[in-house]
Amino acid sequence: MKHRKFTSIIALALLLCLILGFSGQAFGNSRDDVVAYAESVLNYTWNTNGGYILLYYSGYNPTMVDGKPQFNSYDPRVVSGTVKGIPYTLSSNNSGGGREVAFYEYKNLSLADRLTVSNVYTYSGGRRISMKYGMSCATFVTECILQGFDKDMSKIGHLVSFNTGSYWSSKVSQTWSTNDSDYATLKKGDYLKSSGHVMLVVDNNGSNSLTVIEQGIPDWGSTSVQSAYLSPYGTYNARLCSTSIVGTQKNTRTYTYLRNNGYYPMHVNYPDDSGSNSDPIPSNTTLSPGLTNLTSSRYAKVFTLENKKYYDVYSNANLTTRISSSAWTGESDEIWIVGVGVNSNNKAYAKIKYPVGSSRRDAYISLSNLIAGSETSSAQTAQHKFYGLARRRGDSRVGVYGIDVGDSVYLLAKVSGWCQVLYPVGSYWRIAWMTESEYNSMFDSVEITKVPDGHGGVVGKSYSFQCEATGNPSSW
Repeated sequence: MKHRKFTSIIALALLLCLILGFSGQAFGNSRDDVVAYAESVLNYTWNTNGGYILLYYSGYNPTMVDGKPQFNSYDPRVVSGTVKGIPYTLSSNNSGGGREVAFYEYKNLSLADRLTVSNVYTYSGGRRISMKYGMSCATFVTECILQGFDKDMSKIGHLVSFNTGSYWSSKVSQTWSTNDSDYATLKKGDYLKSSGHVMLVVDNNGSNSLTVIEQGIPDWGSTSVQSAYLSPYGTYNARLCSTSIVGTQKNTRTYTYLRNNGYYPMHVNYPDDSGSNSDPIPSNTTLSPGLTNLTSSRYAKVFTLENKKYYDVYSNANLTTRISSSAWTGESDEIWIVGVGVNSNNKAYAKIKYPVGSSRRDAYISLSNLIAGSETSSAQTAQHKFYGLARRRGDSRVGVYGIDVGDSVYLLAKVSGWCQVLYPVGSYWRIAWMTESEYNSMFDSVEITKVPDGHGGVVGKSYSFQCEATGNPSSW
């Protein structure tokens, strides 16, 4: 009886995990990991316990009297109480007692160290009064980007020090122009570099602007006169700022702002990138039979692999004559594939109809912008119903995207535990994404009885679990 009871508990727990697994939450990849890490720095919340963080400091090479910096009247800007992020500093390592630290290091500092001010050397050779320990823009961006690679923290700062070195030479490429179309190609996990600052891109908004997370001196809002003890220099008249942000901040930057301030697009080539960074469709390949059967009257609806604004579209299958008016918004536009092929340059292409206002325009596009792989298996017949596929890999689920029992399903690609599939919807086809386990479950013979409302899953199926246990049941 105890063994059966234990088996039932395990089965219930596994069923709960299965249900929660259909929550629609995105599955991680390198770019997701980078953005998630940046958000964790941005949202890192802690309390100064009555102490003060110095946000603004009085210029370079401040006058020192009896070992104390001579601030102008009410010059220091400080913040106290509950704060977010990591203070900004710009210091040569270990100079003047100050040191730039990464997020993983800052979390382990004592409160006394976090509240200590120092007269530190900067990279430009002068001295500044700033926090003894903090983070610069370069440290922040590099630490985040490393989360998409080997997480080797010895590389922090090297990426954006204007000398990329052998480690980064194959991982980063710079665009030496600042047109709108250049900014539009940036994706989350890429970054922007000017002569004195770098910012991490966390979203391409598709409206001539980018969302960035950056490390810098924050806007402090309103201020009030405050007597503040700045360890170890003593008490000063300071302006207590209304902000809680001490350095790490999220901002929206328009293309105009970026161009006017000399920011160049920097593209990072992450290990699991697909789509425009490479062509996952091999040359001279046999294309999926599901794709080769597409026509103008029996087309496939699909979204681009990446959520970015601009794609090059062409007037010919060889993809050599670009359509000049191809400022096509890819993020939310559903396009129709009416045919595919391999051109004389051994590149796979798709013939498409893409939206222009209220109509659609004929064009050709590289198939690698739409299809993530080169699976060529024949269609399988769905044994179970599944609703809640995603437009893109890792995106939130769309409840009306569904496969019914008896549908012919073509597997187009497998990427990092996800499957891109082609399935019929009335008179047309749709291309969408589901996890590999969800894909496999449609073709097994196990019955399913219920899936909770609001969750993707195989409807009409029931799961049973068996487990083996050893040892004394009373110790389970």
